[in-house]
Amino acid sequence: MIKTKRQIDSPSTLSDASERPSLYSWLVFALCFIFVENCFLNPIFKPLVFPVEDSSPDVTALIGGLLGVANQKNPVASAGGATAAPVLDTTPPVPGGSGIISASPSGTYSASTKAQVTLSWTAGTDNVTSQVNLTYQVYYSLSNNLTTLTNTLANGTPFSTAQAGLSGIAVNQLFANATYYFNVVLTDQAGNQSIYASQPSTMMPAVYIFDSVSNTQGNIGTRANADTLCANRMSAISATSYPWKNSCSVVNAFISLSPADTIWNIVKTVNAGVIILGSQGMILASDKVQLTSGTIQNTVRNAIPEYSSGSGWWSFSDFTGQFVSVDSCTNATSNSGAVSGRIGFPDITSSAWIDDAINGEGSPSGATCDIPRTVFCICH
Repeated sequence: MIKTKRQIDSPSTLSDASERPSLYSWLVFALCFIFVENCFLNPIFKPLVFPVEDSSPDVTALIGGLLGVANQKNPVASAGGATAAPVLDTTPPVPGGSGIISASPSGTYSASTKAQVTLSWTAGTDNVTSQVNLTYQVYYSLSNNLTTLTNTLANGTPFSTAQAGLSGIAVNQLFANATYYFNVVLTDQAGNQSIYASQPSTMMPAVYIFDSVSNTQGNIGTRANADTLCANRMSAISATSYPWKNSCSVVNAFISLSPADTIWNIVKTVNAGVIILGSQGMILASDKVQLTSGTIQNTVRNAIPEYSSGSGWWSFSDFTGQFVSVDSCTNATSNSGAVSGRIGFPDITSSAWIDDAINGEGSPSGATCDIPRTVFCICH
């Protein structure tokens, strides 16, 4: 059928055609207005954000962006398909086994490890971090000040480094005959921390020999006088530098003063097998038998760093710890240059370490009693 001119030029047709450019113009104007308002007039500018996986933005994203609404995909989705906000982990992990730490001190001591203790605990748990990714850091102290997280971090000395999945460790380089306190800091991947329960442990027994730093002439006098030199030194030293200090039950001057008052009489009261150490934990002898056998494992100067005398130390003893009356500054009463007393030599491991009998056991050594020398002390 052939349309007439009137049908072709129908007003309705012309009206639709004429309105179409006008609608496009209004749409462009509206979008431009919104763009200008959001980009330049809106004080809180929200940039367009398009999904990374889309090759090109869709119209919804474009309009949403121009309206100042970020089109972001939330990484967390609920089971029903609706999105949820990411969860911020602020819950600390929970120590396992009610936070109990087991401590088992070693009965052996070596130059490389010193005293050591094996700690063990039950692994902790966390609401977000998997158990294998929880980390553990051991701390120790000479005081009972590791009872909270704050004071553990402030007062404790860390041993080794924080390790994941740890349930035990051997802590070494400790002083024998000293009490330590241990704790473990548990950390999740968000940095939340908690602690176990502080656990004290006393290391294996030991005897310590240290310097009184007194430097006195040969007229030392009585046992009470000599022991006072050591008591004064004990009062002056700190438990921080000498961790065994607080565990010393008896302190005597390490010197023989008469046939009935000898180094051996002091040493023989020590339990069998107890190690003999210098003031900073270096081994002098494996036990009292080796100490009085004529040979020690390290020199006095190395084992007792505070050694203060430039002329040896008074022992008045032979290498077995017995009194040498002929070489004793007349039973510790003389400070004469004409009288001598038996001394120990600090730089040797043979018997002269305690018995420098340069003229033989039955003769005066020539170490005159007028020269100030130090007196050693024994903590046992």
